[in-house]
Amino acid sequence: MQTLHLGSSENAGDDHYRRRADSRKGETADPREIDAALDAYEAAMQKDRGNRDVRWKYLRAVYFKAEYTGMAAEKKAALYERTLPIAEEAVAGERKRAAQKTGGRAAALEPQEIGRALAGDATSAETFFWNAVTWGQWALVHGKLSAVRQGVAARIRDDARITIAIDPKMEDGGGYRVLGRLHAVSPKVVFFTGWVDREEGLRNLRQAHDTAPGNLVNQFFLAEAIHEFTEDKSAAVDLLKAVLGAAPHPDHLVEDARIQADARRDLEKWGAL
Repeated sequence: MQTLHLGSSENAGDDHYRRRADSRKGETADPREIDAALDAYEAAMQKDRGNRDVRWKYLRAVYFKAEYTGMAAEKKAALYERTLPIAEEAVAGERKRAAQKTGGRAAALEPQEIGRALAGDATSAETFFWNAVTWGQWALVHGKLSAVRQGVAARIRDDARITIAIDPKMEDGGGYRVLGRLHAVSPKVVFFTGWVDREEGLRNLRQAHDTAPGNLVNQFFLAEAIHEFTEDKSAAVDLLKAVLGAAPHPDHLVEDARIQADARRDLEKWGAL
């Protein structure tokens, strides 16, 4: 009965998450369904600390709540702050699993070692991916330079590399997308992010696009990087016009509406619309 109840909490969270676009207004979601998803995931986590999947699902729901329901900046920052301990606990558990498989020490394992140890484990890949996303959004609301000086960029880099090593196709090339965007937009700060490489960013964003060319975020991030770091402005414009002309995916209605609005903004700024 306890197992059934736990499963019901997680399943309820999944059901509410799938309905997160209900009653949306364009690119802004009504918060009721995502709030219900978060409540259900919290209940599942409280009752079973060993549930690995519910943690990354909670991180995914937090991201949607923060970015797509019209939250004010200070509330968004507070939400990510409250979420970090859950993200860190989830990742620590996956690093421990990798250490048990390799016989090494969790803190000493390199990203590729962790990736090889956990290769093909979907839960591990999702966990590292959504941890990287959580820290990335935390960095945006707290300021890129501040985050860089606290070592957040290196943390995101390593989690994205681990994601790629576990499953390069997960979340439509999500590891490549995060790593590419990180290299493309992170400030270069001596002693902190000297490793940032715009060409590496382009390579990873192209890889994400090759993995899932129909993903509008892949197209958008690649277009911005091409426009910023190459002479081929027309290719960037073509990508964003393709984003505008695409039908939003039924599973990502709010997210795709937002990225289309961002694409329109860029095209107007570039004088291409």
